[in-house]
Amino acid sequence: MVENNNNIDNDSEQYIKPLVAPCRTVGMDAPYRWLKKGFLDFKRVPRLSLSYGIVMVFVSILITYVAYSAHSIVLSIALVAGFFFMGPAIAIGLYSMSRQLDNGVTPKFLRCIKEGKRYLGNEMVLAFVFLIVFLIWARAASMVHIFFPSMSSMSINDWLVF
Repeated sequence: MVENNNNIDNDSEQYIKPLVAPCRTVGMDAPYRWLKKGFLDFKRVPRLSLSYGIVMVFVSILITYVAYSAHSIVLSIALVAGFFFMGPAIAIGLYSMSRQLDNGVTPKFLRCIKEGKRYLGNEMVLAFVFLIVFLIWARAASMVHIFFPSMSSMSINDWLVF
């Protein structure tokens, strides 16, 4: 006869979930603490933070303008999703600034670049994973193009009907 062993307490330290990596418990207030710390970091080095952010915004606007100039709605839709996928990789400079502040060092742009080089291998793996996801997303977005009406410019009412 097979004995059912369901008497294991799920909250005990002894219980290990199979095929699940160990992780920390994150409280419901954690995102608010992270945002508060990020804002405090921004207040400590506003010029560097704004400069980095403005450069990223201009690069994004330039890429979007090129897609818009090519009259490619499919490319524009794919870019919107691509920015979401690439955002964490682009923000590595901001992470570096926060790390420098936590270490008691005055953040400098060149130091952010040097620190980024130290973790270049990890960054490239992350960028490669994001690139794969982005390419899959771009392919899916181009497949949606088949279902778009052939009009070159659509009004809001046309989009709602679509």
